[in-house]
Amino acid sequence: MSAMSFALLLTTAAATAVGAAALHAAHGLRKQVVALRTELAASHIPGASVPPQSRSTATPA
Repeated sequence: MSAMSFALLLTTAAATAVGAAALHAAHGLRKQVVALRTELAASHIPGASVPPQSRSTATPA
């Protein structure tokens, strides 16, 4: 295996790992936002409202 092939393989593996970590973080943040919206909707503070979501709640995780 040449040095160039090894460098490309290493770069691809690193980019894949970074992408997977970003996807995992975004999924975790989405769960936190859903939990916060649920908590805010359940608080029943007079005059407070939760804006409608831009997506359906049935979107796949």
